[in-house]
Amino acid sequence: MELDHILSCARRAKRLRGTGPMSTGESLAAAIVLNKPAWLKDMRYTLAEAINRVDDDGMTAPRLLQAQRIIEAEG
Repeated sequence: MELDHILSCARRAKRLRGTGPMSTGESLAAAIVLNKPAWLKDMRYTLAEAINRVDDDGMTAPRLLQAQRIIEAEG
């Protein structure tokens, strides 16, 4: 998943205070970036399972961390 897409999902979920109609992968990425373990639990994923699910290209995990830093800096 590309950084811009991860950021878009996280921003949308933050605004909605939930993942709404996002796909499972998008919802998991948003939950990881926004540090929402309850969302992961509601989707019946552990953190490790969620990361494994969204890291389809082997490069997504570092992008999740990068997105988290950007979202935190935005406030």
